[in-house]
Amino acid sequence: MSLNLNIEKQNSKEMLELLSAQRNVYSRAKKYFYLSFFSSIIPIIVKMLGFKDLEKSMMIGIFFTFLTNFLLIINNKLVNKGANIQEQFDTKIFSINWNCVLIDKIVSIEFIKKHVDKSNFNDLMNWYSIPNTGDIKKDTLVCQYNNANWTLKQSKICKNYCIFIYAILIVLCFFIFPMYYVAIILPILSFLRKNFVMFNNTIKSEKSIVKSVKESIENPKIISDQYIRQIQDSIYITRCNTVTVPDFVYYLFRNKNEKAMKESTEIIKRLYK
Repeated sequence: MSLNLNIEKQNSKEMLELLSAQRNVYSRAKKYFYLSFFSSIIPIIVKMLGFKDLEKSMMIGIFFTFLTNFLLIINNKLVNKGANIQEQFDTKIFSINWNCVLIDKIVSIEFIKKHVDKSNFNDLMNWYSIPNTGDIKKDTLVCQYNNANWTLKQSKICKNYCIFIYAILIVLCFFIFPMYYVAIILPILSFLRKNFVMFNNTIKSEKSIVKSVKESIENPKIISDQYIRQIQDSIYITRCNTVTVPDFVYYLFRNKNEKAMKESTEIIKRLYK
C-alpha cells in the first residue's frame, strides 16, 4: 500500500467508532489503574484506623502488594487492546501497511461495535489537525510527532509525581515511622515503582521517536514509506508499554500541553517547508 494521508477520513463513522471504542477501552483500563492505587493504600488506611496487630499488618501488606500488581496487569492488557484499536485508526488514516509480524490480529468489528459510545463522537472529531506541509509523507510525520510529543509531556509529569510521592514515603518510613511500616507501605511503594519504570521507559521511547522525526528534517532523503512504518511501529510498541495517565493530570495540564505542542508542531512544519 502506497502512503496516502487521508486525514479527512478521520471524521467518518468507521473512524469515529474506532476512536470511541479505543476511548472506552482506555476508560476501563483507568478504572483498574485507580483500583490498583486504592488497593495499594488500604494497608495505610487500616493502620490509621488503629489496627495494631504487627504480624497481621505485615500479612495485609503482602496480600495487597500482590493484589495491586495483579490489577496493574489487567490494566496493561486493556492498554494493549486500546493501543491495537488506535493502531487500526492510524494505519487507515495514514494508509500504512498493517504490520502483521508486530500485531498478528486486529480487534474484531464485533468488539468495536460493542464498545462504541456515539454520544462522544463530537469530542472525537478532527483527531489530527491537518499539517499542510505540502508533502504527504511529511504531513504523516508531523501527525506522528504530535502523538509522541503529547505522550512525552504527560509521561514526564506523571514520572515526577511518582518520584515526589515515593521520596516522601521513604523519608517517613526510614526517619519517622518504625521500620515495620515498610510492610504497610510496600503496596504503594510497589505501585509507584512500577509506574515510575513504565513512565521512564515511555519517555525514553518517545524521545527517540521525536529525535527521529527531527532527523528527517535535517536529512529529508531518509523519509520513505518504510521509514514512516518504522516510526509507527515505535509508537505502537510504546503505547502498549505505557501507563494510563490519571484524568487529573490530563485536565490539569491539558491547556499548557496543547499550547506547547502546537508551538513545537508549527516549528516542525516550518522546517519541513
